[in-house]
Amino acid sequence: VGAYLQHQRQWSPHWQTTLGLRHDNYEDSGSDSSPRLAVSYYDGDNDTIKLMWGQAYRAPAFNELFTMGNPVSLGNENLNAVRSE
Repeated sequence: VGAYLQHQRQWSPHWQTTLGLRHDNYEDSGSDSSPRLAVSYYDGDNDTIKLMWGQAYRAPAFNELFTMGNPVSLGNENLNAVRSE
């Protein structure tokens, strides 16, 4: 289950900000929230500069946790989710 909220604000014809928050809840690996922030500048000549920062959350896939009949690749039930920034 996941939910996402986003708010965009146009401060002037050239400046815009975007704030976002995503929350994911996994039965087998817990839950986490991932924030995001972006600032955009539009110069009026079809060029935009955008600075972004965010965090991401990746839960282990089922085949990474459990063996699925593959003698080469064994599952690991102790894997944790991975965060990136």
